[in-house]
Amino acid sequence: MGAAGNKRAAPTSSGAAAKRAKPGGAPPRPNTKHAGQGKPPAAKLEKLGRKERKELERARKMRRNKNFGLIEEVVALWEEARRHDVTPAKRSKLVAAILGKVQGHVAELAGSHSASRVIQTCAKYGTAEERASILRELEPKLLELSKSPYGHFVVSKLVALAPKQQLPGLLKAFRGHLGELLRHPAGSHVVDDLYAVADARQRNLMAAEFYGREYVLFESGTLNNSDGTPAHLSDLMSRVDGAKQRSIIQHMSKDLIPIMEKGLVDCPLVHRLVSEFMEFSPASVVADAADNLCGDPLLHMVHTKEGVKAVCMALAYGTAKDRKKALKCMKGHVDAMARDEWGHLALITALSVVDDTTLLRKTVIVDLQKDLAELAEHRYSYRVLMQLLHPDCGRYLPPQLAAIARPPAKHYSEEAMRRPQHEVEAAARQQEPAAEAGGGGGDDSDEEEGEAGANGRPTSGPLGVSKKDPEVRRRELLGGGLAAALAALCTDQAGQLIRSQHGSEVLVEVCRGGEGGVLGESLEGGADALAGVHNALVAAVAAGAASSSGAASQEEEPTLSHFFGSRALRRLVLASGDGGAAGAAAAAFAAKLWSGALQGQCSGWVDSHAAKVLAAVAQCGDAAVRATAAKELQPLVQGSVERWAAKLTAKQPPGGAARQQPKRPAAAGRDRGSSQRRRRQRLFAKAAVSRVRQRAERQETEKEREREPRDRSRERAALERSKDRSRDREEGERKQERSRSRDRRPRSRDRDYERRGSGKRERDERYDDGDRDRRYSSSAKRPRERDL
Repeated sequence: MGAAGNKRAAPTSSGAAAKRAKPGGAPPRPNTKHAGQGKPPAAKLEKLGRKERKELERARKMRRNKNFGLIEEVVALWEEARRHDVTPAKRSKLVAAILGKVQGHVAELAGSHSASRVIQTCAKYGTAEERASILRELEPKLLELSKSPYGHFVVSKLVALAPKQQLPGLLKAFRGHLGELLRHPAGSHVVDDLYAVADARQRNLMAAEFYGREYVLFESGTLNNSDGTPAHLSDLMSRVDGAKQRSIIQHMSKDLIPIMEKGLVDCPLVHRLVSEFMEFSPASVVADAADNLCGDPLLHMVHTKEGVKAVCMALAYGTAKDRKKALKCMKGHVDAMARDEWGHLALITALSVVDDTTLLRKTVIVDLQKDLAELAEHRYSYRVLMQLLHPDCGRYLPPQLAAIARPPAKHYSEEAMRRPQHEVEAAARQQEPAAEAGGGGGDDSDEEEGEAGANGRPTSGPLGVSKKDPEVRRRELLGGGLAAALAALCTDQAGQLIRSQHGSEVLVEVCRGGEGGVLGESLEGGADALAGVHNALVAAVAAGAASSSGAASQEEEPTLSHFFGSRALRRLVLASGDGGAAGAAAAAFAAKLWSGALQGQCSGWVDSHAAKVLAAVAQCGDAAVRATAAKELQPLVQGSVERWAAKLTAKQPPGGAARQQPKRPAAAGRDRGSSQRRRRQRLFAKAAVSRVRQRAERQETEKEREREPRDRSRERAALERSKDRSRDREEGERKQERSRSRDRRPRSRDRDYERRGSGKRERDERYDDGDRDRRYSSSAKRPRERDL
């Protein structure tokens, strides 16, 4: 029955074969799609040993890769050449041997996983001629290798090692393909390395490729500077009309939008292009770019100037959702951003524009409080704290940095102004039916003001507006625990902070209570908490003054005469003349400083750097303290106390107008303005000379301090050398004594031969040649003394 079944099944199979048969009657080809493609059966592989399997796998690799044998040879040489204990001469021979074997196959091997590292080692340790030969073979394949997961490492190595005269050739090889490479994960690294080694003109040339097609075709474009270099985008936008401006923005968006969407924003060239793109693009395009940047790409851009400029614009022009997404990405990286030269500007922008203070406290403020002591004294991170205590102050945030942290406002109406009139009317006609169908809606507190479009973004009004009042935002951020942490830090480490260059700035603002008294309002104790900070600072100043008067020398310089401490105290005391809560807090500190550290001790400080602090007290806002200080200082200074204090401080005395100096008639034939100008020039020259002299004295003092331990170390080394020489001399004398004692004893033939060969002593002639040969022959037996 089974046999019959098999016989009946056969026609079915033949029928299927007949269906696959061609009309011409040719027999059908067997279906080998899943037949193993020449591989041995699994049962046969199981019977093979480890060695046979290895040989089978090697044979399969050789069939699949024609360069497999060559790769094995060069990898064996490379394993020896890359060792650290190989001599340079031997490594050069190995590199030459490798290049001799791979000649003509460098382009094929550069994209291999194993051979790529071999080519990189040859480029690193090879000579200039050998690197040039590698580049000549790879030049037709540079663009293809730049996109290879392993080949782009070879291209990056050649770019990093290329001399200046080869850079124009490399730029020419990539011209017209920079946008394509920047959109590729591997190619973007090659462009990054090429941009890093290029000079300013070559960088402008690379950036100009994104401005228009003419820069690709004609290398320098049609709008150049006077020296022939490609113009910057700001120069281009100022020279062309509106149609050309839209063409440039459209050409940039075609390349940059995919790059931002993919998150390939590590290259500084991308940072520059994105910042220029967001600066000159209309509001709707900037809103889309901000949506792409407020995420993981943000962390890859904050370490460069152009990158942080783009990030600050994304935070300032983004919506509430964009800002929330950006803050979530910043969490855990706030400390590193605050210490970065440019990254701290992004934090300043976030603290200035984000309305969600609860999210700010959870992401930014909490990380700032973890290492508050070091951040307060850091040269960059202290600016983040000062933005909350005294925002947008030119003393702490220079104008060029403030321009980056606070981008100019953008309005959606600007887009309509740049578009032709017929396009604006057509857009308005399209929006009218949608507005009638949508009707009026409620106000969403999380979004900016203006009419919302289809994508949820406003279509009119300012871009990225913040609704919360800045004072309310500062009070909420400081009230979350940062104000108490700052007060505790300044109370515990007042003596250390007042001597720090940047920590003293933070201490001064905390003692003032912040601009507008916002710190005092955020503290639970209010004025009592600030009074504790004042008392701690006065105690530190008084302790330094007591140690200076009680001992002839001390390890630390007194705070009143310290370079940073004296200037911080002077600035804090002079702030007592300001109005508001900050001025009142400064006046309270001035009174405590006078009564706790200065009163009755002016004679010991009037001739030192502390005179600036005394002059500030003589001009403080507290009338009682000012009168008491003037009474004590009058016998110690020449002339009026006010005039003496005015020379040491540039601030006008509070409570009255400045004293009018009597006008002297101008000399005949002399311009009064020119005489005053010459007088200022003389004063500036004297001040410059004094500064140079003081700097030279400080440098000489530092050199002397450095020279003293160096001289002591030299003396110690000379003493050790003399001891070594004496030990060597004694050892030599002992050796000579031992050699003399050995010379007194009979010597063997070998010792006699050595003595004769060295020339130190003459040959011993006690025995003749025949007797000596017989006695010291290796074959003859040495006779005994009785036989002789």
